[in-house]
Amino acid sequence: MPEATETDKQQAKPETDGSRGDPTPQLLQLVELATQYPEIGAPVAELAFKVGKSDIGNRLVRMGLEGDTPRIEYYFVLAHSARRERRFADVLTAVIDGLKAISTDSSAEDKSRLLHLVRYGFATLLFDMDDLQAHPTFIAQLAETLPALEAGLGLEPFYRTLLAQTYWFSDAQRSEDEWQRAIELDDTEMSWNARGTWYKDAVKDNIKAENAYRSGLQANPSSALLLHNVAQILVDRAEAVLESNQAEARRLLAEADDQLRAALREEAPRVRRHIHATRDRLFALRKKLPQTRRKKPSGGRDKNRPQDKRGKPRQPGKGQNRGKRGPKEFKDDGKFRLGDMLMAKLNEAETKK
Repeated sequence: MPEATETDKQQAKPETDGSRGDPTPQLLQLVELATQYPEIGAPVAELAFKVGKSDIGNRLVRMGLEGDTPRIEYYFVLAHSARRERRFADVLTAVIDGLKAISTDSSAEDKSRLLHLVRYGFATLLFDMDDLQAHPTFIAQLAETLPALEAGLGLEPFYRTLLAQTYWFSDAQRSEDEWQRAIELDDTEMSWNARGTWYKDAVKDNIKAENAYRSGLQANPSSALLLHNVAQILVDRAEAVLESNQAEARRLLAEADDQLRAALREEAPRVRRHIHATRDRLFALRKKLPQTRRKKPSGGRDKNRPQDKRGKPRQPGKGQNRGKRGPKEFKDDGKFRLGDMLMAKLNEAETKK
């Protein structure tokens, strides 16, 4: 799924001692306060521009505090604030209010930002509340308002992925159809990653998730994100059979390691941290497996050695020639090693006796 903007990330960061010389945390607090007191929006925006924080100033402008109706950015700020304070129901309310506020004449930027707001609501359900059924009212309102935006957003694959997630609660086949439409519109890692991640985190079906990620890799073989996600599934599977089937666990971990190595060869800085975290987990699981004994290399059968009746190489006895070479052999093949020459002459003297 698309990433949040840098401003979004800053919004969620708590103030630390190292940030006392940076006005960003205080400005972000004023941005949130402007949702309650719109009259301070313009002065705070002016202050942000003056101290070189134009991204925050522009955000206040995008909130539309001076107009009759706030714009989508206003609801994003509300959702951020509520999520940080763990008021998850208020996050979902902000998402629905933002959906209702959007109109057919809204800017393309607002419509694109709206999709990120809806994704933010699903992320709150999945990862904060850890229960997709925790707020049925949110799902019902989403099912009512989101399809109505198809005229303006129907060709956006991101919109189709959100419809697929919305329909999943009431119509599984319709949900699958929307996933397929999203793929047809944009066969890139974004659509496949959204589909696989939904199967993994919402449907709790790792097999479907793995198939989706692998299908995405067929179209995008250099996607570090999809390579990592396949590896993550393989590590999950290995952990599940670690006690019952160690051979299978080893195989899965070996394949996961290959996927992670391939991902690290790609330029994907935003995924690299996750790749290393999954590798750490993989190595930890390997340590739990018993060490396997290395087999000694078997020296193959020498066809030139005499064979016994059972076809095995005959071991030389006391009266047998143990492969000693005479002095002429050393001379003929050009190998004049003093030690070998002396041994050969001694052997020749014993034979003459």
